[in-house]
This record gives sequence, C-alpha cells and structure tokens, in this order.
Amino acid sequence: MTNAVDVALMIDLLGVFFFAVSGSLLAARKGFDLVGSLLLASLAGLGGGVARDLIIDTVPAAFSNPFYLLPPVLATLLVYFLFSGVERVSNLLVVFDAPAWACSASPAR
Repeated sequence: MTNAVDVALMIDLLGVFFFAVSGSLLAARKGFDLVGSLLLASLAGLGGGVARDLIIDTVPAAFSNPFYLLPPVLATLLVYFLFSGVERVSNLLVVFDAPAWACSASPAR
C-alpha cells in the first residue's frame, strides 16, 4: 500500500512542478524578478490543489506536507537562471501545461 501512496505523491509533485514551471515561464515573459516568479510559480503550482482540498473540506496537502514547497522553488530557479531567452520560445508554456494536466488527472489520494 505504501508503494502506491509514494507513486501517487510523486505524480502529484510532478504535476505541481509542471504547473509551477508554467507560472514561472509566464513571470519570466512579463519580466518579474526572482521573488515575483516564485510567487507566481507557487500560485500556479499549488493553487488548484489547495482550492480542490478546501472545496472537499480536507486539509490541503500543500499545508500538511513540506515536500509540496520544493517543486515551485525548483521550477522558479530553473526558469529564472536557465531560460533567459523565454521570449523566443512561444510554445514552451503549452509544452509544460500538457504534462501538468496529465499528472493532475491521476488520482492523488
């Protein structure tokens, strides 16, 4: 049973990472600094799951598991320092949105 929980957690964290990359790419395209990029990546990566958990009246997983803070930080650092020419790649946002939606469609709990 614990193996299935670990796999579900990894898929959920991967989805958070991909959504956070999308948010961070948007921040880079709009010229945000590192803090603004982290904020937008966190909102994009964690916002949907937090809203879902609040609607179904459970404690949001992002509030009870500190591992959920790592994907937005990692996505922000990767985009901020590695993708300086974000404006040139217009479809990069779509490329990271597709796997994010695929990971969010998998059952996390």
